[in-house]
Amino acid sequence: MKLKLARYLACICCLFLSSGWATAQHQSVKTEPAKDLNWTHIYVSTKGSDTNPGTLNKPLRRVSKALAELKTIDGPVVIKIEPGVYREGNLRIGRRAWPTVIESSGEQQAVISGSDVWSEWESVGPDWVAAWPYDWGLYQLDASFPQRDHDSLTVAGQRSEMVFVDGLRQVQVTERSDLRPGTFFIDLAVQQIRLRLPDGTQKDTALIEVGMRPNLLAALQPKDLTLRRLTFQHAVSHTTRKDKGFETWGVCIFGEHVSGISNDASKPDRVFAENILLEDCRFIQNNRYGLTVANTKRFKAIRCQFSDNGVMGFNANRNRYVHIEDSQFDRNNWRLGFLGHVIGWHPAGTKMLFMSDMDIVRSTFRDNFATGLWLDTSVNHVRILDSVIEGNWGTGFYYEHSQGPALLKNSLVRRNGFNDGSRTIRGFDGGVLFAESEHLTIESSRIEENINFQIGARPRPRAGGCYWTNRHIDGSCRHLTLLNSTIVGTYFDGPNVPEYYNAREHRHSTLVGMSQHGISDMYAADFPTTFRGSGNTYVYSDQNVTFSTGPNWGYQRISLSAWQDLTAQDKDSVFVTE
Repeated sequence: MKLKLARYLACICCLFLSSGWATAQHQSVKTEPAKDLNWTHIYVSTKGSDTNPGTLNKPLRRVSKALAELKTIDGPVVIKIEPGVYREGNLRIGRRAWPTVIESSGEQQAVISGSDVWSEWESVGPDWVAAWPYDWGLYQLDASFPQRDHDSLTVAGQRSEMVFVDGLRQVQVTERSDLRPGTFFIDLAVQQIRLRLPDGTQKDTALIEVGMRPNLLAALQPKDLTLRRLTFQHAVSHTTRKDKGFETWGVCIFGEHVSGISNDASKPDRVFAENILLEDCRFIQNNRYGLTVANTKRFKAIRCQFSDNGVMGFNANRNRYVHIEDSQFDRNNWRLGFLGHVIGWHPAGTKMLFMSDMDIVRSTFRDNFATGLWLDTSVNHVRILDSVIEGNWGTGFYYEHSQGPALLKNSLVRRNGFNDGSRTIRGFDGGVLFAESEHLTIESSRIEENINFQIGARPRPRAGGCYWTNRHIDGSCRHLTLLNSTIVGTYFDGPNVPEYYNAREHRHSTLVGMSQHGISDMYAADFPTTFRGSGNTYVYSDQNVTFSTGPNWGYQRISLSAWQDLTAQDKDSVFVTE
């Protein structure tokens, strides 16, 4: 026992010393197994058998069998999964006293998939038809969604079925008459699925996969857990699993479960998931959430992909010491947004609440059918560096109801707030939205051609305490700092714009401005008096349409010189006409 304890302590020391990310605030996460420990290796292969001992020459067949073996081992374990597709779900990892590494044994990904290959199809006219003996019900938005989202939600946005042809997701339609190449239809009346293959695709050579499993992996209160070169895909997350738990997550990593969004300070005795490392992992093409992480300390994701998920790529709540690097959060919310017409209150490329001590470095938030990067409620000590936030249907970077400090540096925020022309443009989306928050710095960045506003401040009465430090805010927008950045406005012309765009010449976006929402002057006054700006370049074709000090981002517009007089800032900044 003493030898095992000594080895464990040596392992922990190695974990902390091996990481280059060990500072006073950002505690380290391990990057490699300690080589002086007696690690147990379990091998899994698509060519293995669950009657095998799990050795290199006699591997197991299923990942679930390896996880079952994990529970019996007293010591650090590496589970090596041979590259291939493992059609499994409902995998579970619990807390262990020793480090655990689960990784692909080669450079290629080991894929944990919620779908099965379907080959029994009957040709009926232009369609391929198979039996569908399932009824998974319709998802309902919870009461916290605004009424506009309840009103706009379509049936396609409520469904859970998924079909993939040669790896490409097919579009679900809810009327047989809407079938086109690359779509499918579930006909519950006759218990059939109808698939119309994409143009040029031959049934005999196509790989057709149908989502079947609701969730893939739940890691519950893990400690010292590494996932490496793993793909988690095709979890359908259907409603008949709601009474079973984990119904909406493809993968989740949880510490102690805490419900709601209370602002109470973090309890020191709470059980956190700790020392979580994801390297070269993908959470893709899941029906709702790719990865959800809650109540963790020292979470690190390197070169990971959280993309093409139905609602959100990465959902995080109550996490501290977080480092995300070279990762992608792209094209999420296709279920609720693209199909369901809900892009506002909740969906995003990533939405993070109650976060502290976090770096996001060299990452992308592109083409989400919702907000790109949303930091919401009690977020502090966060840096977004060298990143791209571009082409999202909602706001690009939404920083809401948080104490800060937050820093956006050396980054690009471009052409956010536009959609494909089939949905109504919303008047509250734009580039960077600084809402009911304090202490945001934007430095050496380019913010350009976003709808409505490039940088907008939205104060309103909304008191709250910081989850991690118990610092209180009242809903004012205070201490926005803008340094050495380029801000480029745009004029929007397209279909489905609200009437006030025309009535108020609102198609000219505001470069920097404030929306008062009819609140008292005590909340509005703090924004211009606490603004700090220097070395900025403002670009637009009309010098009279630049800064806004009125409601809805579009009224009471003033020139740069008036902005300089109002704020006593930006004295060395310049305005350039196109």
